[in-house]
Amino acid sequence: MKYIFVLSFFLFQLPIYSTVGLADFVFCLFNISYFLSKRIELPKTKYKNLIILFFLWLVIEPFFINEIDFTFFIKRLLRLVNLFFGVLIIPRVLSRNKKDMLEAIKFLCIICGLLFVLTTIEFIMLKLNLNIDIRLLNRDVLKTAEKPYSIYSEPSILAIILVISNYIIFYAKNVSNKSKNYFDFFIILNIITVLLTFTLSGFIGILSFLILTLQTREKIYVVLSIALLSLFIDANNSMINENIIQRFDKIINKEDNSANQRLIGSWTVPFLFMDNIVVGAGTGQEIPFLDKLNLNGVNDFSQLTPKINNSLALIFLENGIVGVFIFVLLILSFYKIHKLLPVIILYYAFVHGSYFSALIWCAVVIFITLSLIQKSDLKVQN
Repeated sequence: MKYIFVLSFFLFQLPIYSTVGLADFVFCLFNISYFLSKRIELPKTKYKNLIILFFLWLVIEPFFINEIDFTFFIKRLLRLVNLFFGVLIIPRVLSRNKKDMLEAIKFLCIICGLLFVLTTIEFIMLKLNLNIDIRLLNRDVLKTAEKPYSIYSEPSILAIILVISNYIIFYAKNVSNKSKNYFDFFIILNIITVLLTFTLSGFIGILSFLILTLQTREKIYVVLSIALLSLFIDANNSMINENIIQRFDKIINKEDNSANQRLIGSWTVPFLFMDNIVVGAGTGQEIPFLDKLNLNGVNDFSQLTPKINNSLALIFLENGIVGVFIFVLLILSFYKIHKLLPVIILYYAFVHGSYFSALIWCAVVIFITLSLIQKSDLKVQN
């Protein structure tokens, strides 16, 4: 259980690490100290080379930009140094003990089970018109959505975390020689919990998960999920019509600010207002750039909003075409780790705007660790 600290960032989005600042600086010093003292060799992989190339571009990019806020620049670099160090170093440490790593994944399952219980209770309370608030973060922001939030700041965050958790549990099940029924049980629980959130990002994530796992022998996920979804739709037909069918109609007609902004608006802002789309506005410059534009109140263009909720669009805004190109290559390079990993990253990129969040990079760390364990097992068998 000593590796649970890796999952703590993933599951709880710890407040100390939810904003860039002193924590990043301290972690950066620890990372550099550990790297130098242990004299760890970096992995000889394509993703390592692309991570270094991407980071070098972020560093030299300001030389091509006339004006840059140095404070935001340094903060973003500190965060990325820590995340990239984690991807390059932590998997080698975690993979030394298969049993402990799988125990950590079982801890992830237990937390997912608790989230299922909390979400179910909240769902029932909402049906009884009793609004309860058990969020750990953003409690000062009014809880408005009539959907389960659980401990997170909004329903979609809960859904995204559970979708990514399902991919991790699914891979862990294939790596483990035991506990397959244990992992199957929590995968099904996660699917139910995501359905209870009534979020578009959650439905898309679960649908993608089911389609991809259909290519494997574990078709039981699809059969059970379809049965559960059918019962769920039948029991909540009016709610489905209001929350899903109307939502898609709004998206098609560009009337859904959330979805259209992720798919269109996040790209429209840099295309319309950025001076140099090749280089971008500069690393960490999203907030200063959008503050200068002051797009609040723009009418007759519902998808044009002053917030970037698409990670690839954010990289495009800050690091230009060059940055997006390198980052996409980096995503594709993870295919050799596992074919599902690029899918997970792209899913997260299109439903969330913070590619520097600990959430997605912890998932990458766990996948690389499980991949190293799997390769080690194959060597032993041969």
